[in-house]
Amino acid sequence: MKTFLNDIWTAIKHNQATVVAIVLSLALVVWVYGCQSTAISPLTGKKVTYSQLQMDAETYVAQRDKRIAAIVAEDKEFQAKTELAITEIERQDEFKNQLFDAIKTYAGTTPAGVVVTPIFGILAGGLFLSNRKKDSIIVTKNNALEAVVKAA
Repeated sequence: MKTFLNDIWTAIKHNQATVVAIVLSLALVVWVYGCQSTAISPLTGKKVTYSQLQMDAETYVAQRDKRIAAIVAEDKEFQAKTELAITEIERQDEFKNQLFDAIKTYAGTTPAGVVVTPIFGILAGGLFLSNRKKDSIIVTKNNALEAVVKAA
């Protein structure tokens, strides 16, 4: 067996270039036919083959289409809400204009004191309600303070 190995080693030494060429050729054949080409997928970040990369691309397109459809639906919903808000603003402005027109008509046909009296009545009512609210807050705080003092 030892002589057989020595004979092989001697043949390799005599034909080094041929042996290297044979080894490289075998490695090339194994690489070309035995290993699939891979690349890093932009979707997953993992090494994938051509067919896996095609599936990733199809997945991306499907996800993109869903995102686009969602954005389009969101845009339509926003536009509908905006149109409703604009309609509401226009309705309120129309009501204000009608109210001001009625007040102008009323003020034009009546003495100034009669026009000012309802306005002062509304202001007096607001002040009265505001003071009652403030009084109730003061009483509540005083009661709470007295409860804390008694507990201590």
